[in-house]
Amino acid sequence: MGRLSGRGLPSRLRPVAPRFKYTAPERLEAREQRHPFAGRAGSRLRDGLAVELVARQGGRCRMCGCSVDVSLRGKSSPHAAVVDHLVPWRLRPDAARDLENLQLICRRCHAVCDSIEGRLWPDAEAIAEAKRARAHGEGG
Repeated sequence: MGRLSGRGLPSRLRPVAPRFKYTAPERLEAREQRHPFAGRAGSRLRDGLAVELVARQGGRCRMCGCSVDVSLRGKSSPHAAVVDHLVPWRLRPDAARDLENLQLICRRCHAVCDSIEGRLWPDAEAIAEAKRARAHGEGG
């Protein structure tokens, strides 16, 4: 006798899909590793922090001093605002939303910050110190 496919059975006897969705442990772990500003809720939080940082920094990039435009955040303009973590959030998740650990910079300077992180990873304090020195014009 062949396998039952469920096609010829009345609807009350057909196999049903499980009511729960299984999530593999590695996917759960990856979800915990998401950027603190990921998703809609994170985007709203980032927008609020960006507005506060603009007020704090006078609408200027903390590294080069150019005028940054928060409305261009996420765009490809070199003057688009980027909220950057002095201490990378992957190294210090507890400081991810701390205003003292955040700075508003332009996209161009964010590329410099990325290179600092790549060069000094995983030394969180050295990364933060290099970014602070660069922000205050002491070289880099």
